[in-house]
Amino acid sequence: MLAALPVATSPSTCSLLDPLALITPTKEVRTLTRQQIAFCITQGHVLVIHRGFVYRLNNFLKNHPGGAMPVLHYVGRDATDEIEAYHPVFALQRMRGYVCGRVDAADWQGEEVENGTGWKPLVPPLHLGWSNLASSYSNVGPLDESLAILKEGGDAVEKLVGQGAPAGTSLPFLAQASLEPPPPPAGLDPVEQQRLSISFRKFRREMLQVPGLFDNNPWELYKAHIYRCTALFASFLGFYLKATSKWHYAVSAVSLGFFMHQIMFIAHDAGHTEITGNRFKDKVIGCIIASYASGMSLGWWVSQHDVHHMVTNHPEHDPDIQLLPFFAFTPRFFDSLYSTFHACTMYFDAPTRFLLQYQHLHFYPIMVFARFSLFGKSYHFLLTKATANNWRFKTFELVGVVFFWTWYTLLVKNMGTGLDGWITRVGYTLLVLLAVCPIHIQIVLSHSAQDSSEMGVYESFIHRQLRTTMDVSCPDYLDFIHGGLHMQVVHHMFPRLPRPNLRPATVLAKQWAIENKLEFREKNFTEGNRELRGLLQEIAGQVRALASTADDLAKGRIEME
Repeated sequence: MLAALPVATSPSTCSLLDPLALITPTKEVRTLTRQQIAFCITQGHVLVIHRGFVYRLNNFLKNHPGGAMPVLHYVGRDATDEIEAYHPVFALQRMRGYVCGRVDAADWQGEEVENGTGWKPLVPPLHLGWSNLASSYSNVGPLDESLAILKEGGDAVEKLVGQGAPAGTSLPFLAQASLEPPPPPAGLDPVEQQRLSISFRKFRREMLQVPGLFDNNPWELYKAHIYRCTALFASFLGFYLKATSKWHYAVSAVSLGFFMHQIMFIAHDAGHTEITGNRFKDKVIGCIIASYASGMSLGWWVSQHDVHHMVTNHPEHDPDIQLLPFFAFTPRFFDSLYSTFHACTMYFDAPTRFLLQYQHLHFYPIMVFARFSLFGKSYHFLLTKATANNWRFKTFELVGVVFFWTWYTLLVKNMGTGLDGWITRVGYTLLVLLAVCPIHIQIVLSHSAQDSSEMGVYESFIHRQLRTTMDVSCPDYLDFIHGGLHMQVVHHMFPRLPRPNLRPATVLAKQWAIENKLEFREKNFTEGNRELRGLLQEIAGQVRALASTADDLAKGRIEME
């Protein structure tokens, strides 16, 4: 499709062209059958498949930069596309140290097998109620012990099963049969999913060869963004310092809001290690922007955002669409689903049902104040969930949050006295929030309003990303308003692709989607909002119908059959 392209010159990019060479151990490893892998998973082993190799990741969970949950969602599954989409060369090289075996040939139909289905997936224990915490898996015994017990069979296995929880853990007993997935839903063919994966890997290899597309060149990529942010900051500060009337404060507030709006795009890129390619440097950049300039936690955002990318739009697993009691984007939330991210039940209770009946009316007002939700989630994470091994960044972010609220308090404190001063302060803050609001709406358009059907563990990475994501189309000259993140489809296909390069990559991705008979969804901002309002209103109507039926039952106007 991209024939005759010159080869990329970046050494790291060239290495990614042959990921199998990066992860292949230097010594021979044992083969593991699907039965052995399934049994060991029920004993608490965190086993993930990558190009036919099996990783044991129990001791890696607590150190995984993206947290434990992205890994736990792929236990027992082939995560080849996910791993290679999100990880740089050095990370793939380190994975060699976690290889504990190779999938037995009888259970593996790789790229070389015509009309193959790849690896038949198992259901991750996380989806069956197991813990989402890394510490729950850290004391599991050696893999050899579990394999030896399985080999011995008979009484040894029965004794182990009789103990209930896997040795060294407090995890509940899990029958091996429960890991077997239900048949794929109608219209989802495992052979076609494997073909799409193979086609996408070839496309990714071609994209990696486009000169400069994946290279991290911060100044060249971000200089226009830096100029724009500098101008907005100067406008905010200049009008504030010289303010003699309310309209000066109004211009200052709008400038500050747009400044925050623009710098958060850079924080997003830092969370994806897209700026310098160095995780430590990008994390420092992101923390300064998120905490010191915006009052939020990059650590919280990364912990949630990485899960969103891995299980996009899954009502039980994707925290980005778990917005009860205010919003429900699918009737599946009527079932009081259990959130694997929050480790709690999202109850479809009376207050929730009341609010959802009017969600199409309060959506935009709530989006104006959505930043306060981000504040709350950030502080809850920093105070209760930030891991001990990240205490330096946790402290750095906490200091940043205090710094933010200090400078913002001092900023609005000097806006007059009495009632007039308070009116100015409230108005100033509202204008800041209004200027930031469009990015919250845009992200909702790209995901929450899209398909959230349950497609099971057979669905391929690339099929899931195109099914659950939509671009918000606009002319090139308006890209800066949307920050480039309106091109969400290609961002989800290539999450490490520098954001300023999303537009040229989108042209190639659309061509690939057409060739593979996949829908590449895009609507402009107006059309997207119209679709979103329609969905919110439809769900609200269903909730009202349920409430009306329940009321009729309670009053005896209708009888249950």
